[in-house]
Amino acid sequence: MVNPRDRRVRKTEEQLVKGLTKLMKTKSIKNITVRELADEVDINRSTFYLHYKDIFDMVEKIENELAANLISTLDELNNNHITQNILLDFLTDTFETIYLNSELCAVLLSSNGDISFQKKLRDIIDTKTLEIVNTYLAGKATKDETVLITSFIINGILGIISTWLQNINIGTPEKMAATACSLIENGINGFYTKN
Repeated sequence: MVNPRDRRVRKTEEQLVKGLTKLMKTKSIKNITVRELADEVDINRSTFYLHYKDIFDMVEKIENELAANLISTLDELNNNHITQNILLDFLTDTFETIYLNSELCAVLLSSNGDISFQKKLRDIIDTKTLEIVNTYLAGKATKDETVLITSFIINGILGIISTWLQNINIGTPEKMAATACSLIENGINGFYTKN
């Protein structure tokens, strides 16, 4: 049975994240105050301080959770023998997660977001995707080719995500995943056909 207090804590934290997301649409994290956020979500500042030390602590906890989830998901993908269905499932889950958190993702990745977090995410994506591609290709490509293929995949998917976050109505998570999967497969297959 779920403890009612746990439910209240989660609800308050969700309210705070929604409020922070709304404020970050118009201003940088460094310009948002606890008072402003508390007023936005109609809670006392003391309630905020039960959950976080300050705005930066709140943002760091959100970012750390997102980064941990990303690492876990990418590690799980790397531990499986990658097939078209597994890649499509992974991409569908990724796009569904982004869709469910689209406003938060959009502001965290915007100019109002934390640049160091954006770099941290990129480093995670670069490292983990290179591991996945190395596992998938298993000696079928040189080191330089693997780096190029990895760069193609990362930049392509990040470009699709960025465009999608600017206009979420251009496709469902399933459609975006299918498009990304097709582009990845065709890109890799095209590389081998040409060589």
